[in-house]
Amino acid sequence: IKVNLDKPPTPKEDEVKMKKDAIKNEIIQNQITLSDFAEKILSIASEELFKKFKKEVTEETQKYFLEIAPQADEFEGIQIDDNSFAITAVRSKNKGKKISQGQAHALGLSYISGIRTVMQRNYFMMIDSPFHNISQDSKLLACRQIPERLGSTQITFFTTDTEYRAIVESDEMGDKVNSVRNELKDNG
Repeated sequence: IKVNLDKPPTPKEDEVKMKKDAIKNEIIQNQITLSDFAEKILSIASEELFKKFKKEVTEETQKYFLEIAPQADEFEGIQIDDNSFAITAVRSKNKGKKISQGQAHALGLSYISGIRTVMQRNYFMMIDSPFHNISQDSKLLACRQIPERLGSTQITFFTTDTEYRAIVESDEMGDKVNSVRNELKDNG
């Protein structure tokens, strides 16, 4: 603002200056209002996307878990915590009983499958000991489902040779059961 000390501003100049200030203030206020509106819209969209993604991941994880988990008939579904994203298998009976290590591994594989449903990129995956403590029949069921669920995703399993190559021979306890290696090969 230039002030001419020789001559005081005229009422018209004062009026023009006040109008300019009012316009600037209105523009600033509109920008603030627009910013607040955008923040609210983004917050609502974020909440909706979170609900949608969580619902999709929960449904897919549950579906897969109830197909491959050892003793899957003991469970009614799974839950995912809103804050920590921890997954829990919900038992239909004995709700206080913890899940076995084999069931926990099946739950982990299921969660990976669920998360893949909302990812846009096909990142490779590395999974450490996914078949540890899972009965042979459940391992093979997972091996039939993994290629179907994860499609062209490159997966690297870290397993022991026994986990990977072992074949259960037939005996008085049951029929011969294939190895994880052969089952994965047979299912592409």
